[in-house]
Amino acid sequence: MNYIKTIIMALALTMMGCSSKTVEVKESNKKLITKSDKAYIVFSWPKDRFVNIQSVEIVELNQKQDNFKLVGTVEFGTKIIYEVDAGKHDFYGFVDGGLVGLAFPWINDDIISVDAQANKLYIVAIDSDLLNDIPKFVEYNAKLDSLYDDFVGKECSTDFLDKNNFQHMAIISDEVKEYTNDKLKLSIFCKDNIVDRPDSKFLAIKELLSTTTVKMSLDSKEKFFIKKEEYLEHLNNEKRKKIQENKTPKIINKNEGILLSNIK
Repeated sequence: MNYIKTIIMALALTMMGCSSKTVEVKESNKKLITKSDKAYIVFSWPKDRFVNIQSVEIVELNQKQDNFKLVGTVEFGTKIIYEVDAGKHDFYGFVDGGLVGLAFPWINDDIISVDAQANKLYIVAIDSDLLNDIPKFVEYNAKLDSLYDDFVGKECSTDFLDKNNFQHMAIISDEVKEYTNDKLKLSIFCKDNIVDRPDSKFLAIKELLSTTTVKMSLDSKEKFFIKKEEYLEHLNNEKRKKIQENKTPKIINKNEGILLSNIK
């Protein structure tokens, strides 16, 4: 079984290496987010691990959610930075390819909304499970996570906890305690009395913003638009299913972004 799994992994990684739909953008994050009258949305797929999907093609839906414009393609280990006007923006993902390069699009069944405010940056994280799962959008609170990063390494002293209004404590294990600031809705984890970031909390803002910035290649854009009618049909089918299932949409709110001046 392990032998077969190794072959499959090697095949998939080889395919990913020679079928990239993107080209690297050399400019730093700060140089790409220069307009204070705009908002910026980062789509980042940070986890560098074997997955059975090659890429997610992200689109912005129109107001009726029956048409879209192309935002770009994210492959794991990369991100795209998307400039928008202030206001609500809805996004959807088409997953094309997969382990054996299937010709039809697999669908990311998430629609995620970002209520953007000018002069702020928002992050839509992308996550996936090994082998079986299609990538999903994650509602990511960049503001709270940047606060968490500021606390990492601090001593969990009584003075520190009181000063930052961490009042409720839960014992996770002999070594780890969790403290919560109810007003911020932020929990920190103290391991051996030091603020730590657990392995399970992998979506650190530094990790999300340090992925390679990319843009779609001209060839991949042309191939995407050839399939646009097919994609629209899939989108409308998925929308009907969501209405029937009464799914709650994913939303990133205005106050969950970070000021552009805080981006390094």
